[in-house]
Amino acid sequence: MRLLFVGQAPSRETDLKPPFTGKCGRFLAELLGTTREQMLLDHDFINVLDRWPGKGIGGDKFPMREARVAADQKLLLLRDRHAVLLGANVARAFGIASFCYGNWYNICRKLDDRIVVVATVTIVPHPSGVNRYYNDPTKRLIVAKFLRTIAAKDPGKS
Repeated sequence: MRLLFVGQAPSRETDLKPPFTGKCGRFLAELLGTTREQMLLDHDFINVLDRWPGKGIGGDKFPMREARVAADQKLLLLRDRHAVLLGANVARAFGIASFCYGNWYNICRKLDDRIVVVATVTIVPHPSGVNRYYNDPTKRLIVAKFLRTIAAKDPGKS
């Protein structure tokens, strides 16, 4: 199944390149059990922010106010897709404040006088090298199994 992966922003090294062509892309491909080249052919990728936001205290900064505006503008790209939000910052940018990794969530917006589901997403830890979540081999295996399962799912059976 073609998944849409949503990352935070390009890194300094990949700022003007397509999303997930750097280290995060290599690690995500490893989690999916494929090569980066094949992963880029099989799935779609976007970032909430289109440019590297620069350095902050303790690493790259993620301007949440700007990210929320950008996420609202990109929300329709998630419609009718199986979208995987990569990390807590991306989840918060789309308005999901509390979550458990690996669960599915509906993103709802008010349309006229009713609330409608705009997108259904799941959230996994960000594949950044600074994320310590994946230092635990058991957690890495759980995320890899989850991603491989949803990537292999037959859309006709959903």
